[in-house]
Amino acid sequence: MRYNFSFNKNKMRLLFMSCTSLATLVFFAGYIIGLTLPLPMNFNQASASEERHEKSSGSSISYISSAIAETYLNQPIQQVRDENFPPKEKIILTQRDFRPTTRSPEFQNPFLQIVEEKPYPVFKTSDDRPLRKLSFTVLAGSFPSKAEAEKYHSQLRQKGYHPQPIYLALSKGQKWYNILIGNYKNLEDASQAVSEFNRKETMITAVVASVSKKLPLTILADAFLEEKKGEEKAGKLLAHLKKTEYIRYKPVIYPAQDFRKQKWFAILLNYDEKDSQKAYQLVSRLKDDEKRTRAEVTYKEDEPGWNVIKKGVSLRSLREILNHFPSSEDESPHPYTIQLASYRSRKSAQEGRLRFERHGVSPYLGRRGKWWISYMGRYKSREAAETARKQYEKRIKKASRRSDSLVRKMPYSNFIGSFSSDDNKTPKFQRLERLGYSPYFMKGAEDEDFKLFVGVYKTKKEAEKQIRRLKANGVSGQVAER
Repeated sequence: MRYNFSFNKNKMRLLFMSCTSLATLVFFAGYIIGLTLPLPMNFNQASASEERHEKSSGSSISYISSAIAETYLNQPIQQVRDENFPPKEKIILTQRDFRPTTRSPEFQNPFLQIVEEKPYPVFKTSDDRPLRKLSFTVLAGSFPSKAEAEKYHSQLRQKGYHPQPIYLALSKGQKWYNILIGNYKNLEDASQAVSEFNRKETMITAVVASVSKKLPLTILADAFLEEKKGEEKAGKLLAHLKKTEYIRYKPVIYPAQDFRKQKWFAILLNYDEKDSQKAYQLVSRLKDDEKRTRAEVTYKEDEPGWNVIKKGVSLRSLREILNHFPSSEDESPHPYTIQLASYRSRKSAQEGRLRFERHGVSPYLGRRGKWWISYMGRYKSREAAETARKQYEKRIKKASRRSDSLVRKMPYSNFIGSFSSDDNKTPKFQRLERLGYSPYFMKGAEDEDFKLFVGVYKTKKEAEKQIRRLKANGVSGQVAER
C-alpha cells in the first residue's frame, strides 16, 4: 500500500501554531497547580517555632492599674482593649503586700484586688489560635509568711466566708501566699463582691500606699472636724499618744481642710522610713490597740489653699475628709455638677461607673431620654465646679479616654429619704435599682445622716415627671434643689 503526503505552506503554518498553543497551555496549567500546593516547612524553622512555644507557655501573673491581676495558664495572646478602659500604669500594692510592681502615684485603689484566674477550657479556632475566657475572683490578702496567711484564712472561715485553698505565687524569687474568695464570671459581679466585703470587714480592709522618694510615707492617726470640738479632741489624742510608744514618731496636729472647705485637725506621725509594710503594721496597731478606725498610711503635701493629705488612701472611714460632695447642712443651693460621660444602656453606664470608681472618682448616674449620664459632685458656682474638674481631669481621662468632662447646671433632684448609713443593701435602695433607677447617697449634716436621691435634672418639670413615675411604682419622694 502506498501513501502520499503533501504539505503546503498553509498546513505547515497551522500545525506549528497548534503545537505552540498546546505547549503554552500545558506550561501555565502546571505553574498554577504548583502555586496551590503547600511547600514543606524547613526543619530548623519548625524547631524554632516549637522552642518559642515552649518558652511562652507556663503560668504568669501580671498586675494592672485597675487592681486586676491576670493569671495565664496558656500561651498569652494579645488582647484588644476597649478605649474606655484605662491603660496599664505604674505601682500597685495590696493588703499586707507592699511589693511595688507598676503603678503611678496619681491614685491608689484603697480596696481589695480582683484577680482573673482559672481560664475555661481552651477552644480552637479555624486558624488554630487558642480562644480563652477568664473568670474573676477576689484577692483578699497576700502574705510573705505562710503562718500569717493561714491565720487570716482561718479568720475568714470563722466569719462565714469560703476562701479557696491558699494560692502560692512567686515574684522576683519571693514567695507570696494569696487568699482568694469566690469565683465570678464578669468584672462587675466581682467588683460588687469587693465593695460588699469592704463594707462588712472594716478592720481588715486592704491598705494601699505607693512608695515615692518625693512624698515620704506619713501615718494619719485620726482626724476631727473643727466645728465638732475638733481642736480639743485632737489635743487630747496628741497628749495621749505622747504617753505611749508612739511618742518616738513625734505626733503633731496638722490643720487640714476638705473640698467643702471644712476644717479638720489631723494627727500625723512623722514616719521617716520608706518600708511601707512596717507602716501598715503600725496602722494595724493604731486600729486594734487605740481603736483609731481612720488610721491610714498616706502622704503629707503642702500646697497653697490645700493642706489635706490628698494623694494618700481614701478608705471608707476617711470618706468625710476626701469626699468632694458638700454637706447637706449647707442650705444654699449647689446646682452645678461635672458631667463625665454618656452611655446608651444602663449596663454600660454601670460598667463605666466602676471604672471611674477604680480611679478615685465618685460618680452617680442620671438619665435623659434614652441616654444614661454619669455625673460627679455638686458645687455652688461654675468656678468651683471648673476647679474640681481640672483637679480630676487626669483621673477622668485614665478611666475613660473618650470622656470630655464639662460643667453643667443641673439644679434639681428627687429626695427619697434619710438613712443612718450609705449602705446600698437597704431595701429602698435595692427596690429602686430593681425598678431600673440608679439611686445615690449624699452625706447629711450629722455623722449618721445619709440622704438618698434619684436622678439629676435641668428643670423642675423633668424632676416632677420622674416623681410621678416613682409614685406609680409605690415609691414616695419629693423634688429637691441640689
